[in-house]
Amino acid sequence: MNKTYRPSRKGLIINTTITGLVMLVISVFLYFILANSGASNHVNLIIVAILAATAFLYTAYVAIRFIYEKIIITDEALIYKGLFREKIFEIEKIKGYKKINYNVEVYSTVKYPWRTIKISDFYNDIGEIREWLWNHCQNLDLAELEKEMEVYEDDMQEILMDDNYGSNEKVVEENYERNRKYFNLFSYASLGIAIWYFIYPFPYAFLTAMVIGLPIIGLIIIYTTKGMARLYTGKSSAYFNMGVHLGMLISAMLVRALLDTNILSYQKVWGPAIVSSILLAPLVYFITRKEFEVEKFSKRFISFSFVVIVIFAYVFFTIVHANEQFDTNDYKVFYTQVTDKKITNGKYETCYLIVNDRLPNTNVNEVKIWEELYENIEVGDSVTIYLKPGVFKIPWIRYVAKKSDGG
Repeated sequence: MNKTYRPSRKGLIINTTITGLVMLVISVFLYFILANSGASNHVNLIIVAILAATAFLYTAYVAIRFIYEKIIITDEALIYKGLFREKIFEIEKIKGYKKINYNVEVYSTVKYPWRTIKISDFYNDIGEIREWLWNHCQNLDLAELEKEMEVYEDDMQEILMDDNYGSNEKVVEENYERNRKYFNLFSYASLGIAIWYFIYPFPYAFLTAMVIGLPIIGLIIIYTTKGMARLYTGKSSAYFNMGVHLGMLISAMLVRALLDTNILSYQKVWGPAIVSSILLAPLVYFITRKEFEVEKFSKRFISFSFVVIVIFAYVFFTIVHANEQFDTNDYKVFYTQVTDKKITNGKYETCYLIVNDRLPNTNVNEVKIWEELYENIEVGDSVTIYLKPGVFKIPWIRYVAKKSDGG
């Protein structure tokens, strides 16, 4: 056999159009970001020209590459010839192939210099290529599916043979289905609360209490199901994976802590978080002990590491949120003068005022504020800072205002 395959005209049009639209959206997005940076019209015009040229050139490159590339199948090898490179996979050195989105990816057992050949679904006679791959190479999707099914069946057999889950297989199956219903209910509740808290956290105190409380309910489910639900499982395991849902809740707590909380010094959080985690660890270990009953050290280590991370993250952000949300103490008013301003650049921009005096009972003279207030306060202005002591005696700022506004 010696046959050459090329991309179809339909594929060329679709790929070029999609690439052009994506580049257009990215260019417009970048333009608005740069345009709002305060640059002059001349600079903005240059930016527009550069973005337009880049978008056009990249779209043209994708089109030319798609026109030029081809796949050649011989009796000895699978060959890819592209615009700048050529890949030759000898048949006996092909590991297998997988279907990924709108492509078939062929993998070689030799990693250097090229490990994969990507064949678009928009090739002419793509059916012939797939048939050849099916007859000459291993279908890695099926191999992975078989492996996942094997893991699932092994776990299921382990559950059915465990006397802790029931006196016989029928009882175990009934318990398994009942526990699945409870777990699914918890899954939907945790997903809904996490998204709600992440996107629109109102009512704030109620949602904070729910996000803090649901992981405790998750541990109760792990305990009452006697290990059918676990903090860490593989994606194909028959055990219920509680870790994904706890991870979503903790991630929502992290995002809201970054956006909403205003603790004067996180150094005061580390100590209580570490001590509380150490005290909580034996209880969590007792509840999740089934996860450590595995022969492989690597699996025990992964499970142990995951448990440690979950405990500390949960405790840390619980302290951060509870310290503010459930603080019913009176305000303490502090007057000072702004000596400087700064914005930290990261995943989220954060605005700070540098004040003349250190805040009470701290070594802190930086105050985090909202961007709107940051723009209305200048160096030299006097400000009023409303402080609260915190539930765990970790001071935090409730409100900042110019002294003329705050009295």
